[in-house]
Amino acid sequence: TGSSVSRLARRVRPGSNPAPARSFKVEAKGEWLPGLSSPSYLNGSLPGDNGFDPLGLAEDPESLKW
Repeated sequence: TGSSVSRLARRVRPGSNPAPARSFKVEAKGEWLPGLSSPSYLNGSLPGDNGFDPLGLAEDPESLKW
């Protein structure tokens, strides 16, 4: 049993294997429908505004007040 532990154990040296650099990609806001621009009220100022509101729920600012 002692020999199996030594075979599975491995030395780890701190800082010997740095984490790979991570990158991210920022994309432009998607189109409302392909070929059409987003409605003017979808300007990114509201939480969850991804440029898509097929029912027009965000069109009237008064209806968005809590």
